Amino acid sequence: MPPTHEVLTSERNFAIQKDQMEADLKQKITDLMKLKTELEEKITATINNLSILQTRVLGVELIGWKREQQLAGNGAPFTKNLDAIQLWCEGIAEIIWQNRKQLLMVEQLGQSDPLAAQSHDTLNKFAILSERVMKTMSGIELF
Repeated sequence: MPPTHEVLTSERNFAIQKDQMEADLKQKITDLMKLKTELEEKITATINNLSILQTRVLGVELIGWKREQQLAGNGAPFTKNLDAIQLWCEGIAEIIWQNRKQLLMVEQLGQSDPLAAQSHDTLNKFAILSERVMKTMSGIELF
């Protein structure tokens, strides 16, 4: 029995719907991959900025405080306050900890990602960023 006009029309409509859904799905996948890349870039920038800030606090401010303390032993005026440096270190440590938690969440989401095979490179980048955060944390703990 040949297909009726209604059956042919329904098949055509379903084919159009299928094509539209596939196009929408491809667009959503593209958007998701773009968001993953943006997230990676933002986390990388944050970690870089944290490293710069940590170097400034520990490598400049703390060393300056130590030097001024030494000079104060020789009678020079002592103006620097360790409390401010401690607050800065605590703030940096908190930001680092929050970044670490976010990276762990990204790794967990990546493991449940149906596109994980396509985004394996991105997951590796997040693992590397996570290692960098841990190294940054160890620098703060030394203080």
